[in-house]
Amino acid sequence: MTITSNRKQGPSTRRIELSDGSFFLLPADSSLLQDLRAGMPADDEVRDRLAEEHRRHSRLLVYTKTLDLLAAREHSTQELSRKLLQRGYDADLVGEVLSECREAGYVDDRRFARAFVESRLRRQPEGRAVLQSRLAGRGVDRHICDEVLQELFSDEAEHDALQRAFEKARRRTDDAEKQMAALIRKGFPYGAVKAIVRNYESP
Repeated sequence: MTITSNRKQGPSTRRIELSDGSFFLLPADSSLLQDLRAGMPADDEVRDRLAEEHRRHSRLLVYTKTLDLLAAREHSTQELSRKLLQRGYDADLVGEVLSECREAGYVDDRRFARAFVESRLRRQPEGRAVLQSRLAGRGVDRHICDEVLQELFSDEAEHDALQRAFEKARRRTDDAEKQMAALIRKGFPYGAVKAIVRNYESP
């Protein structure tokens, strides 16, 4: 078995490919790279050294990308896992890194759920049922969803959200039935929707 390629893969990474089709990612400043040339044999010792550095460097890449994603906004554990796996990172490494980030407090599904609900209530007012569904779709545990919604979605908050959603629906159409349908799709209770629409229609 021989080394077939030693090439750049990004500014901080080198990709070493072997004749059996396997490859290893190493940091660009790795001292091991000085000894690797295309065409040279890759015995078990070389492969073991490549595998060790590959795992260490890949783990660093996963960790760095995780922090980059979290710097942009809060994410649920499932969201992070999905995005990292889509980028081709090893599933075991992704699991390890996310577990470490949860222990360190960088990833917190409860904190994510709070931020998500608060943001939706500000920007796109929706009812409890839709918010519950959106959180579940992002992998947030049902128990956490219930607690966060119970805390943030009081009767007053729900009424305010419904009022703002109704104002948006009213700007789009004067048809009361269409207004009601739009509000029900947003997860608001039928009785509350009917009352606010009918109340506006009353002289």
